[in-house]
Amino acid sequence: MNREEEIINILKNYIFQNEFDEEMQGIFIDQLNRFLDLKKIPKEDLTFKLDEFGKVLLNKGMLIHGTIYDEKILKGIHENGIITGQSRNIYEDDETYNCADFWRVAKDISLREYNDTFPSNNYRTPFGHASSSVAFVLEIPFSMDELVSYDCYRDTENGRKTLKFVNEKGLPNYNHEILSSVIYGVPQNCIQGIILGDRLLQESDCIKFIISEFSDLYLLTVDGVVLSDPHKPLDYDNLLEKIQNYILINNANIAINDLIEAIDSDILLINRLLEYIYSKGINININDYSLDDFFLERESGLKFTDLKEKLDYYTDKRNFSKKIVTDLTKQVIENSSDNEIESITKFFASQMDFESRLALFENEKSIYSIVNLLDFGIEGKKK
Repeated sequence: MNREEEIINILKNYIFQNEFDEEMQGIFIDQLNRFLDLKKIPKEDLTFKLDEFGKVLLNKGMLIHGTIYDEKILKGIHENGIITGQSRNIYEDDETYNCADFWRVAKDISLREYNDTFPSNNYRTPFGHASSSVAFVLEIPFSMDELVSYDCYRDTENGRKTLKFVNEKGLPNYNHEILSSVIYGVPQNCIQGIILGDRLLQESDCIKFIISEFSDLYLLTVDGVVLSDPHKPLDYDNLLEKIQNYILINNANIAINDLIEAIDSDILLINRLLEYIYSKGINININDYSLDDFFLERESGLKFTDLKEKLDYYTDKRNFSKKIVTDLTKQVIENSSDNEIESITKFFASQMDFESRLALFENEKSIYSIVNLLDFGIEGKKK
């Protein structure tokens, strides 16, 4: 197939969502020619920089493109690179017609830190398709500078030429430094690594497929752990073991963070319960309900020999803080009327944003009703 036939074949299946004038036609055809020329260039042998812990560092100017796990889409990326959906019979959104969309790394940063810059509830992230997603990391070589200069988020001569191609409505609303939209797209020989969402790591069939399609790429976790290096022979059993170890460590860290959040929530409840007990003039031994040792240990900078010791430590502290909440709640119940208990229950339910659960516990003078409500609030508010 000669070049003219290649371009005709692309345009034959292309969805045009806006009118092209003569200038736009010229820019678009030139970009297609650029893309097809550059697609044939051998891939440069690039390596990721690693931090002191062996985790991936991203360079300023790298591009990241996230997508769902879909074998048809991934095969297309393997064959052609990351290109506008319009060339694949898919209508683009209202922001960037005729472009492939990327996140742009604005400064040198670790992959973990980069991921953490996005709020967890923000779907507009490189990992916006939840933990089952994949994301591709691209390093743009000098030979492709002109191709990626046709980017509507760049305030350059070529960047400004692209504004006719896109719907400008969306452009002013986003930080241009962290986004890129390149006319038509970027070929597969720019892709350096593929990031796998945590949920996807538990799917062995998906891992096998990705390895079969992208054996020339680094295989990474969202934390920046290198699971597979294309410069080293692939040992599939060793890869699975590395993935399992990563999942275990990741789950342990999630559990520890949940315990810390639960302890902090317990402390707020303890303070509120103590305020109520003092207001009732109830005599208690305050030393029985103190978490001072925990605060002192945390402020002094806790050090653990391994993850298990850390998990055990916070599990013990959570059990202790939970016991304090239970004991103080018992004191409140024993020294309060039914109406007061109902009022307290309503207060804590509203504090924990679980008023809908209140009906289960109203008018019940039972330690279990209030403690279970509080405990549900502590554990359930993150779900």
